[in-house]
Amino acid sequence: RERGWGMLLQEHFTDNVVIDNYAQNGRSTRRFIEEGWWDKIMANLQKGDYAVIQFAHNDGAKDKPDRYTTPEDYEKNLIRMVNDVRNKGGFPILCTSVMRRKFDDKGKIVDTHGVYPELTRKVAKDLNVPLVDMQKQTTEWLESEGVEKSKKYFHQLPAGTGRLFPNGLKDNTHYNENGARVAAGFFVEGIESLDIKPLVKELK
Repeated sequence: RERGWGMLLQEHFTDNVVIDNYAQNGRSTRRFIEEGWWDKIMANLQKGDYAVIQFAHNDGAKDKPDRYTTPEDYEKNLIRMVNDVRNKGGFPILCTSVMRRKFDDKGKIVDTHGVYPELTRKVAKDLNVPLVDMQKQTTEWLESEGVEKSKKYFHQLPAGTGRLFPNGLKDNTHYNENGARVAAGFFVEGIESLDIKPLVKELK
């Protein structure tokens, strides 16, 4: 089964930290806002809460007009989210996108996200928001694992082994549980290096 890294985050924290995971499959910033998911987060956000914001996988999908978000609107949407969280007394944390498992013939990861991760970094810098650079972390990780070994972290099934996918599955975007656990660990390393004390002191 597919696993987002947010699903595995609770494993890293004591029970004093409660992870509410609002991540939705296939949503860009625009769709996430239009469908009311952002409003749900804002309705539940309490003063002192942390809001972890990571998009871009779907924003740049020009071939999918239902989700495509222009770079200009992506930046505006992130700025709005950061300001909304701060206006309620919360603390935003921005993350760049995790990388897809796409290698070139030299064993280097091919970036499929375009300008969007750079815009995330820009918003973080402009608004002084803590940034966990998961694009960098996951690129280095996948390249160190290599083309074959990295398969074991993604949602891949050989033909004839899964009832839902009798012809097999080669998904290089969505993690399985092992991959999600590694990626959650990168987020934890990020907050440790940023020294976000209220969260770090609750790590197991």
